[in-house]
Amino acid sequence: MVFLSAYSNCDIPLDQYQSSGGLESYTELRLTKTKFVLINEIWQPGQYEDPYQVIERGAWSCIGAGLYIDTKAARVKAQLSIIGSNPLGYPEVTKPLVFESSNNEVLSKKYCIRRV
Repeated sequence: MVFLSAYSNCDIPLDQYQSSGGLESYTELRLTKTKFVLINEIWQPGQYEDPYQVIERGAWSCIGAGLYIDTKAARVKAQLSIIGSNPLGYPEVTKPLVFESSNNEVLSKKYCIRRV
């Protein structure tokens, strides 16, 4: 399999993506044509004002709707998907990045929605 960082081969919009939901964590992913910035914040229940923050930067690659980033914990894959019916009130046509199961516990199975 060949991984290409050329944006012309990618269906994923260059943008900022952020997690949503009631977990004790927040993830933001920023994609430019050649680089990513990944911000993960984790906190103890009820202590969201004092998060532990990890920022990672690097190159990313993409094939169609599949995004690959190399974090310190693991190579992580996210797939552009359609959210469909959901309890969060997002339009059903919203296309989040859905991270697959991985050794990166923070990103595993996380949804990140394009920032609007």
